[in-house]
Amino acid sequence: MITGMNAGEFLMPALLAGNKTVVEKFAPPFCGDKLNYGCLAMTDSAAGADSENPVLRGRGISARAKLDGDEWVINGSKSWPSNAGLASLYLTICTTDPDLGDDGIAMIYVPGDAEGLSFGKPEEKMGYRTNVNASIFFDNVRVPKEYRLAGPGKDAMFYYGGLMGIAQWSSACMSLGIGQAAFDIALDYTKERKSGGRPVREWSLAAGMIADMAIRLEMLRGGIFNFGAMLEDHDAYGPPFSNTMISRGSLLRVFASESCVFIVNQALQLLGSNGLSPEYHLEKYFRDAHVTQLYLGGMQVTRYRVIKGYYDYFVM
Repeated sequence: MITGMNAGEFLMPALLAGNKTVVEKFAPPFCGDKLNYGCLAMTDSAAGADSENPVLRGRGISARAKLDGDEWVINGSKSWPSNAGLASLYLTICTTDPDLGDDGIAMIYVPGDAEGLSFGKPEEKMGYRTNVNASIFFDNVRVPKEYRLAGPGKDAMFYYGGLMGIAQWSSACMSLGIGQAAFDIALDYTKERKSGGRPVREWSLAAGMIADMAIRLEMLRGGIFNFGAMLEDHDAYGPPFSNTMISRGSLLRVFASESCVFIVNQALQLLGSNGLSPEYHLEKYFRDAHVTQLYLGGMQVTRYRVIKGYYDYFVM
């Protein structure tokens, strides 16, 4: 999660949008020897996953940005963003006016030392414990107007395509890693563990469970490679911010998360009580697997993104 964020999820939009002010000022520290953290602040404390719900078209975003002369003034709060309190730069999802829908969506870069910016204590979580999450509070935070990513309409395009589309592929990759680790543990364990004088995996019931895990794992791996190739071939599949590509990425993410949870659950059954022991590491993957279903709007909101590739519109 942290690697993906620092590798480009929060600065890549500025590069693609051609925002020279942001790139020239904030990119160099991330290319040096000193470790820097970036943060993508999406989820609103008041509205939760509404800020990520494409059906609401920006009307669910509660953090507000108002243009005052040559500065944006930001007020509101965000919950659960990665690297909150650690980051030197925050890409914040705001709205200039909820009634404007997508045209009101504003992606604004906020320096970590901006006056009026404060943070809550890190959240205690059952999984992803090395990923620091905390609330962010914006109290009349002022930044130059050039720190807005691109402008009305364009910010929404980058939000939906880059963060709601490509990020789904990144999430699927994490699910694959967790699922593969759990599968490897179960495969090794059932080879060494005996039942009735035979390795557990030689019994047909256990073999069938392992086969079901392997099927989902390989289908997920193929889906990740396939969608990755699509993202690089704009001529054939269109830009990543199209409804079709966002839909493809979202359905991959749903399949990945649910497959990951299934694989880890099966592994836990095969290990029995030993699966609960930190000695086998499976209990960590069990916790992490369920986290993959919760971020980026969760499974339900992600399904809204799926159907937008098949419906011209959707009314809640």
